[in-house]
Amino acid sequence: MAKEKLDQKKIKFSDLSVKNIKVGPDHIEKDYLFEGSSGFGIRVRTSGTKVIFYKYRFKGKLRFLNLGIYPHISLADARQKYGDAYKLRKSGLDPIEVAAESMRKEAAEELFKQCKALKVVALIEQYIEKYAKTHKKTWHKDELTLAKDVKPAWGNRAASEITKFDASSLLRKVVERGSPGQAQNVLESSRKMFNWAIDQGMLENNPFNGVKRAAPKNKKDRVLSEKEIVTFWQDLDHSNMSDEIRRALKLTLITAQRPGEVIAMHSDEIDGHWWTISGEKTKNEKAHRVYLTDMALDLIGSLEVTDCMTNETRQRGYIFPCPHGSKVQSIAEGAMGYAVRRNFEQNTLTVAKFTPHDLRRTAITNLARLKVPFEWRERIVNHLKDELDDIYNLYEYDVEKEEAMKKWETELIRILGT
Repeated sequence: MAKEKLDQKKIKFSDLSVKNIKVGPDHIEKDYLFEGSSGFGIRVRTSGTKVIFYKYRFKGKLRFLNLGIYPHISLADARQKYGDAYKLRKSGLDPIEVAAESMRKEAAEELFKQCKALKVVALIEQYIEKYAKTHKKTWHKDELTLAKDVKPAWGNRAASEITKFDASSLLRKVVERGSPGQAQNVLESSRKMFNWAIDQGMLENNPFNGVKRAAPKNKKDRVLSEKEIVTFWQDLDHSNMSDEIRRALKLTLITAQRPGEVIAMHSDEIDGHWWTISGEKTKNEKAHRVYLTDMALDLIGSLEVTDCMTNETRQRGYIFPCPHGSKVQSIAEGAMGYAVRRNFEQNTLTVAKFTPHDLRRTAITNLARLKVPFEWRERIVNHLKDELDDIYNLYEYDVEKEEAMKKWETELIRILGT
């Protein structure tokens, strides 16, 4: 049989005859064995694998339906599948298309079952890993928000079972515990997460659609007084938070920059007294230069570290690195707010409640009090310029930034009495 074309053989298959099929050195994969003229046959691959198939024509086109690999499928089962396919073709249907449609239906049913069983805790994990981390600069905020309130409330429930009533009730509870801002964070993060799940075909409905803000939007006007700045500075040294978070909070007050940009600071971004934040990190996606005073540089510390094992010096990397050694990233943006809220709950911060962003507002307000011109202040904090100014005014204001930040440092030293 080594030199004889297999497709010339038309025999009655049996387990013994199929097992005894051998291929020789001249065999090519196009060679077939057929049983009669019905199209039921076996393709023997050069590897010796035996594929049972049904070869037929449908609407003038030659079709090849794979029935299975012998002996993983028995000859009897293959004949049954062939018989079913033969009847379909005789009735005017394409067996391959019928099989494909059946597989699509089974896949859809399996996906439906998986979606029905998808728990909120798994949805949160997939949303953070597959979407938020790659599409949102503020993904850390989503992660902390969902972990703090959504996961404890619904973690073990099926995501498809969460209702609009559940969503409204959760927001109400967060407001009632005195956290209206967090309630809005829950609304925004959860609505985005459920919409993403719908886009992925994981869910059909978003329980947060049509749910309104659970509490009136408060005007953000919290500014720390001079006395509060002193108390805040002193309280931090005895607070229940990491040294990195303490320094990041102080640096937010000193530099007037956004907390998320401060916590993500990297040694590669600092050159002397200047810190350049790339557009990938800034809110308005515009690169931004920040003047760092001596007080700011003291808080940042050395930009190099020495490996205690090799004694080699290298760049420090993130100034406020994630405490998990396996992760090469900064501390999560929301960690600053979380630390502040926790210390208020523990009464280790004794001033009236504030957020990390209020420290930025406090610095900006004091710059205004120190008669720093509005245009300088806008450049210092990287607010969006109006359209014409953005196009035609390319001046960087470095000299003015340095002058203003040195003035704020002098004033802060006076306030702190240092």
